[in-house]
Amino acid sequence: MTEFSTNLIEIDKTFNKIFDQFQCPICFDEFKKTFMTLKCCHRFCEMCIKKTIKQHGKCPLCNKYLTDQDLVRDNHFDSLLEEFKNLKEKKIQSVFENLSDNQVNIDKKFSSIQSVFKSIFLQNILNSNYEKEVARIKEMTEQEISTTENSTKIEKVKQECQKKIEKLAEEFDHQIKSIAKRYQMLLEENEKSLIILPTKIKFRLYEKNIKLDGFEFKPTDDISMMFNYLKEESKKQLHDPIIKFPDDLIILNFGPFSTHSNDEMIAIFEEYKKKGILPEPIEKIRAENCLPVTEYKIKPNSEFVLFGNIKFESDLPKRCFKYIFDKNKPKPIDYFQCEDCLLKWICKFCIEECHKKHNVRPFSLNHNANWACCFCERNNCCLKESSEMNIEF
Repeated sequence: MTEFSTNLIEIDKTFNKIFDQFQCPICFDEFKKTFMTLKCCHRFCEMCIKKTIKQHGKCPLCNKYLTDQDLVRDNHFDSLLEEFKNLKEKKIQSVFENLSDNQVNIDKKFSSIQSVFKSIFLQNILNSNYEKEVARIKEMTEQEISTTENSTKIEKVKQECQKKIEKLAEEFDHQIKSIAKRYQMLLEENEKSLIILPTKIKFRLYEKNIKLDGFEFKPTDDISMMFNYLKEESKKQLHDPIIKFPDDLIILNFGPFSTHSNDEMIAIFEEYKKKGILPEPIEKIRAENCLPVTEYKIKPNSEFVLFGNIKFESDLPKRCFKYIFDKNKPKPIDYFQCEDCLLKWICKFCIEECHKKHNVRPFSLNHNANWACCFCERNNCCLKESSEMNIEF
């Protein structure tokens, strides 16, 4: 590995550690319009925390009761994130600018090879469905405008169209940079075979309205490997591992730059179930065939949408900690206190089942339990029998 490649990787590692601190603890994505709670000083995306407060009325990290009046916009935090992004771009640019004269001369000697890669690179870009997606957005906007005479609504529709196209352009630019960077890294690392680049995939679990991304297929990977990835990431990102995929699961590849709404996706899916036909460029992924990724010719940053009733751990019946404790595999547990019942050391499951309408508050979070402790006295609500069931889906 060359010094050039090493420098790029080190920059990426360093800034990834920094950007991990700028993730919303609700959506696990980059902060968007950061808001801070005045009572506990926790930060979240605006939409995430306002939706959570509306549904639960408390902080999802410490359970302090909150209202919208307890929130304040944190513009400084957003500015800090942008500064780090700009700094990363400058660092990467400086690595390119500091290439030695010898490396530049070598590049000139291999200009014919570079022209081949340039041709392939441009062909990949031209073959993307970016322009088709822009045309589709404009066509839908014109159709919507033609059905109304309200000038205010027309202006609003035009603005929404422009925002969608701008967002699409940003994704397109991101894809170009991503592909270029991967070509560069593969060349610098002297790969013997450049048949295909590693392919990064995004996933959407339609029934749960969950998005996961970051999985990268190697050329020889079995396409069915995505199931293990989804199980691991659901546990890591959602803290709610997938238990089982349904036998009738259908996976549709909507490709990169997909702007289809949930309603459009389900309409396409229902039409496919009736007639077995999919509009271009959407394709069905047959994961059961165990074919390598190269057989599918998947474009980078494509979105796989999974249709089917995928079962998560949260779909299992609630069980009191007393009946799921394993002394051979101890793990931290959150304990709560019920003011109405004058009880402490109540596990999360009993709080949600037995005391869901009571006045409760955290008592000991992330407690390292070494025995099966839960002082909920309403044992008939602890669902002891569920621990003895042979649960199948």
